[in-house]
Amino acid sequence: MSDRPLSSGCLEKPNFLVLLVDEERYPPVYENNEIQAWRKQNLITHELLKTHGLEFDRHYIGSAACCPSRATLLTGHYPSLHGVSQTDGIAKRAADPDMFWLDRNTVPTLGDYFRAAGYQTYFKGKWHVSFEDIVVPGTHGSVASYHPLTGVPDQNAALYNRADRLNDFGFSSWVGPEPHGKNPRTPVHPLVTASPGGTRFMLRRPPGSSKLWIIKKETTRTQIRG
Repeated sequence: MSDRPLSSGCLEKPNFLVLLVDEERYPPVYENNEIQAWRKQNLITHELLKTHGLEFDRHYIGSAACCPSRATLLTGHYPSLHGVSQTDGIAKRAADPDMFWLDRNTVPTLGDYFRAAGYQTYFKGKWHVSFEDIVVPGTHGSVASYHPLTGVPDQNAALYNRADRLNDFGFSSWVGPEPHGKNPRTPVHPLVTASPGGTRFMLRRPPGSSKLWIIKKETTRTQIRG
């Protein structure tokens, strides 16, 4: 984004929106025209970003594991320097003493650099660089801030806003707990949030699934008839 002149003749600072996603891949050599057409039809936003943006085709990730790679992207340092060397999961829990997270006030992050330049910095979504969930006292469980089925935020979101857990990392307004898998804050369907309790049938839909089962069934039937 180019700087825009203000009425005073000064240059206005551009706003930056950084989208951090994983499980991306570089198009393989066997990708044909059919796959390319599918991408343009189904991954519309993804393709628009590619078409109107800049690609670094010689970029290498800092690590194959999620947490170290994220820490490298946010700090600009190798895992050997920022200290995040593994990802929590089956082998280690997030609160395991042998789980190495990014320590506070050790190396600056992207948020620190932007703050130093006078920006307000906000972080939403998956952090997964340090363990910042608010833990239920006496347990290893995290305090939820949204309905487990609908993804609608509840009053516990205010706890995370007051705690401001990412402030020491240069970011503000992060609301946990750390999401894994499909986005749990994605409403099951607009009908769920349009009524006080939705319907029992709709509330049983898995998070991230936005289509009604009848729509899926009808689509399948049409394809079979075709």
